[in-house]
Amino acid sequence: MEKFPQSFEVYGFTIEVHAGGRRVWPPSFKRFVKDRLDSGELAVSDVENLQRFPVARL
Repeated sequence: MEKFPQSFEVYGFTIEVHAGGRRVWPPSFKRFVKDRLDSGELAVSDVENLQRFPVARL
């Protein structure tokens, strides 16, 4: 059994997870989150509440 999943989905985007557990955030996903934060559709608290979504990785 693997320690980390191969990938997971957040806001309709697939986030790849490497064997060492490192998540690879696609540029399109980062842009999506930034645009939603800028427009007020998402709050920082919305993003912080996702367990596998550390804000520092944006």
